[in-house]
Amino acid sequence: MRSIWVRMVGRMAYRILIVDDEEHAVEAIQCALDWEALGIGEVYTAFNGKLAKDIFLTHSIDMMLCDIEMPGGNGIELMEWVSVHSPHTVSICLTCHAEFFYAQKILQLGGAAYILKPIPYDELTLAIRKGMDKLKRESESRENSHYRSLWDQHHDAIIEKFWVDLLDQAIPSNPDAIAEEAKSRGMPFSPGLEFMPILVEVQRWKKKLSSRELKIMEYALRNAIEEMILSKAGRSSHLVKRPEGLIAMLVLDDETDIAQIKADCESYIASVSHYFFCDLSCYIGIKGKAHELVHVICTLQETSRNNVSSVNKVFSPAFNSAAAQRGHISFPDMKSMSILLQNGDKPRLLHELVKFLDGLVKSILVGTNELRQFQYDFLQMIHAYLQTQGIQAHRLFMDEMSTELIGRSTKSIADMKEWVEHVIDKSVNHSDLIKEKTDIVKRVKEYVARNIDGDLSRKSISNQIFLNSDYMNRIFKVESGMTITEYITQERIKLAKELLLKSAMPISLIASSVGYNNFSNFTQMFKKNVGISPLDYRKEAGR
Repeated sequence: MRSIWVRMVGRMAYRILIVDDEEHAVEAIQCALDWEALGIGEVYTAFNGKLAKDIFLTHSIDMMLCDIEMPGGNGIELMEWVSVHSPHTVSICLTCHAEFFYAQKILQLGGAAYILKPIPYDELTLAIRKGMDKLKRESESRENSHYRSLWDQHHDAIIEKFWVDLLDQAIPSNPDAIAEEAKSRGMPFSPGLEFMPILVEVQRWKKKLSSRELKIMEYALRNAIEEMILSKAGRSSHLVKRPEGLIAMLVLDDETDIAQIKADCESYIASVSHYFFCDLSCYIGIKGKAHELVHVICTLQETSRNNVSSVNKVFSPAFNSAAAQRGHISFPDMKSMSILLQNGDKPRLLHELVKFLDGLVKSILVGTNELRQFQYDFLQMIHAYLQTQGIQAHRLFMDEMSTELIGRSTKSIADMKEWVEHVIDKSVNHSDLIKEKTDIVKRVKEYVARNIDGDLSRKSISNQIFLNSDYMNRIFKVESGMTITEYITQERIKLAKELLLKSAMPISLIASSVGYNNFSNFTQMFKKNVGISPLDYRKEAGR
């Protein structure tokens, strides 16, 4: 095999293989043609079919000039092999015979031309150019087929991205800009089309879902929307995922039945609520052209934010208009609620607050702002209560559950009730726990004071105040900073020092008076805590 290389600059370079058993014929073709002008970047040569096949197996060949008559396998057989192993290669056949059989077979195998020897180089140049045109057409066809395949695969994603950009106002909200953008993305679109957006929002999941479970459920919800709402009666529509939920863009025509759309939404909600463990609502917008939809959907989002009282419901444009006209709400007197809290009357406090919140469920006057106002007043009462108990609110409510509950508390009345109950339970329970701990410490100290001269131990004390010994000691240490044993020693040494200074009692009697029946043990413990012996302490105090 021999090959010549022609450097190509700024143009596509094709590869060509010349196959002929006559070496002088190959050299003549190499020298006679202007390969660079033809757009050929690499020219390979082979003198039989076997060498030609080796080149095909190691190189990508675009065009083959092949002699028909060759020893060890003719050109027809080589073309048949190439049609299987390199089907995109264009073949041009060279022969000394003008038999019809050869011409017919070459055409059957996709050959581009059939040229008789001696070769007219002008005719060969023309054949090569035609072959290159065929290569270009087939390449463009393959590329177009590839893009058509990509379009089929990603058509829905391209349309969804268009709607996302429109709603995010990356596409200006004017008819000409929208039509131009749709055209540039290959979307069928008319400025006269009217749409009806439907916002589908999950309000709460009825059970805790993992990230994987949440993705599966969202996928199932999307499929259910397409099956139960969008595909009914041949409706043309697009589904767009947004942070606030899914937005279905229904394309309206003269036969669109708005009442049926609402009925389908109600059926969808009933099925989803039963099978998918969630509460959700559908918000149907007014119809509008594409450039009007940003405003329409903003209205739906506002309605959704202010829907704090209803779940599993379809909201129509008429409701959206009525809900915007909010009136006055009478909020509970937080001073009275505070008195109940301070008195520890948790049942009545919860009853009053839950009663108020339940009363809001049937009202269209309440929205997110009203819930937030209630929340601020309630938090003010809770913080004031915690301050009187010496409890830091941020330490009490920095746990994951408290953070999650307050985060969604203004989304619905149900969420607000759950958060209120959580806050009151945690505040009162923690306050009671502190009182319980304070009472434990107080009872231990009182018992130690009454029995300072007796056999004091953790076990004897726990038996008297009816608590587990370890639990009692743990609470005492947390609250006082020392163990019960350390406290007993402290109180005994404190009393012994007082008796040494203010009385003439023998030291042995003082030892027994503070619970040490062994004088040596008393002396050792006193010196360990005071630094000197009881006798030296009395002498130094008497100087």
